[in-house]
Amino acid sequence: MSAKFLVFISAIILLASCNKDEAVDLSAYDCNIVYADSSALHPKADDFQTFVEEKVSEGFPGMIMLVKDSAGLWAGSGGLADLFNEIVMKKCNISRIASITKSFTATTIYQLQDEGKLKVEDLAAKYLDAELVSKLDNLDACTIRQLIEHTSGIYDYDSDLTYNLDGINHPDQVWSKEKSLSYAYDRQALFQPGTEYSYSNTGYILLGMIVEAIEGKAVQEVMQEKIFIPLLMQQTLFPKDYSHPESMISGYDNRHGDGKLINSGKYAFGYYTDGGMVTGVYDLYLYMKALYADKVLIDAASLQQMVTPNGYESTEPNANIIAGGPVLWQTPYGLAYTNSGGQYGYRSFMIYFPSSETYGVMLFNSSLIEDDELFYNAQKELVQLLFN
Repeated sequence: MSAKFLVFISAIILLASCNKDEAVDLSAYDCNIVYADSSALHPKADDFQTFVEEKVSEGFPGMIMLVKDSAGLWAGSGGLADLFNEIVMKKCNISRIASITKSFTATTIYQLQDEGKLKVEDLAAKYLDAELVSKLDNLDACTIRQLIEHTSGIYDYDSDLTYNLDGINHPDQVWSKEKSLSYAYDRQALFQPGTEYSYSNTGYILLGMIVEAIEGKAVQEVMQEKIFIPLLMQQTLFPKDYSHPESMISGYDNRHGDGKLINSGKYAFGYYTDGGMVTGVYDLYLYMKALYADKVLIDAASLQQMVTPNGYESTEPNANIIAGGPVLWQTPYGLAYTNSGGQYGYRSFMIYFPSSETYGVMLFNSSLIEDDELFYNAQKELVQLLFN
């Protein structure tokens, strides 16, 4: 059975099980390629496109991918950006990137360190309101670096059942960073700062608030000035109001457990500097290149701090070596710097190999639990494809 036929069958199955959504202006997903696209000239162009179509046939509604290696840059897409309206995914479409946002947050903190406005070894409480500090166990004792590296021990609001139920049952409510943090108020810390590792979205909200306290403006504006504009990241959005940009692809999950896909992208959870950005594959490539290869975003000393392992590992099946921004992955083809993300309706992954200056980015518009293995397998298969 051909890959294209499998893609077609997969889309039909998804459409049949998808809850009806409102029709949209078909031009909402229009986009333009903002770079000289030489994808067709890449010697692995057919292999890359086949890989994308295979991932869609396995169950993802849609996918966008970019690769940059010594042979050039390739970008492509497969599947649908909107199931109900049957809008084909384009390589220039934009998506929520979930926790890849955290990489930008860490970079912004290190930029402030380079400007002499903070040190990552400072106590985080130095820059935060005393009342807030009193509500979050461990916040009076942890450093900024421990927030970055998930070793603060502060309770993760995103793991709170009430938070998730509120988001699912009240999708139209207005969120704020303070509301998100409130689900962690007065919750016991998991351990003493610096003694263990535990992923904490709460910590990354606090990092955003530290940026705002120092700069006196919204962190979204700070990132715009320090990262997005200098790097000509023309597709990148970071809404202050947690809104759903009309041009963003739809994201799907089965949040009610009834076998029907829900367009979750239009529901505004309280994502902030822990997961609120929207962008495309090319902008993520520009960011990785500027940060790791060109080394123009932060000083060499800060970059070294960022990529140095802190001695802890996560339980993730692939990249699992914790550092100060990226998660490191020791592959057969060399050490890689990675970041990944997942939130209702979306998954994202980016990877950079410093030894060969090879890049990869994948965006998916589904977060079904049954997709977990597919997502991690796609990461491993991408790495194999890059070097074979």
